[in-house]
Amino acid sequence: MEATKVNENLLKEWSKDFYCSFGYNGAIGLSFAISTLFRDTVFKQLGFFPYLYLGGDLGSGKSSFLDVLMSVTSSKSKVCAPLYRTKDFYSIFSVAEKNKIIWVKEFNESNKRNNALKYYYDGVTNLQSALIFDDPKLEDERIIERGILLEFNKHEFSDNEKEAYTNLILRTELDGGLVLSEILKHKDEFDTRIYPCFRMNYKTLSKKLDSIVSERTINNYALILGTMQVFSDFVKFPIPKVVIEHWVIKDLIDDSKRAFDKLH
Repeated sequence: MEATKVNENLLKEWSKDFYCSFGYNGAIGLSFAISTLFRDTVFKQLGFFPYLYLGGDLGSGKSSFLDVLMSVTSSKSKVCAPLYRTKDFYSIFSVAEKNKIIWVKEFNESNKRNNALKYYYDGVTNLQSALIFDDPKLEDERIIERGILLEFNKHEFSDNEKEAYTNLILRTELDGGLVLSEILKHKDEFDTRIYPCFRMNYKTLSKKLDSIVSERTINNYALILGTMQVFSDFVKFPIPKVVIEHWVIKDLIDDSKRAFDKLH
């Protein structure tokens, strides 16, 4: 019993450090990572799984963010730019481990073979891993709407952020396996609650964003917020989910306005 309590506290402290290190991006990224560990359930119940797109310059914390997510989910697959023009690119996707992350670097959608990304989202192929695209070059709206975009644009970090990140790295190196085990321990609860939590968040987002963003975009964020809701008792977010929900809605409305202004 005592060891269980220690592990529960470890997950809460680890998730708090992750959020404090990366802020809003940390909250979305952590929820994405948790969803990834139950990706098979998400597909079975919801019929899709989003991509995660990361944008930002060198030194903005993007690679550090990815290193931690890869480590805590025990993911090892990375795909680099030179492979995009070869058949090996998609073969790596098909043989990657189930419910893990594939880190895709400097992706360029100009390759015609990349039409496959439209189908991975809906589970038409045998891809079993989640895809995180590091600094992708995307133009096709049908691919863009299948993912969640996080922008990393900070180059200076506060003392609190630096301390949280130092703690995060230490906890991940020493106890990452325990953090992973503690998340996986709640599989039954995730299996039971993700669909109703998804539907609840879908309805909330639809009321605010209907006709502003695509249904796929609403689905993507409803999954992220639904996962937060399922894990709200086990993962420590220093701010309530409702605040993150407000940020999501504001960001999506602002993005829509910028896109409209760009076209007119």
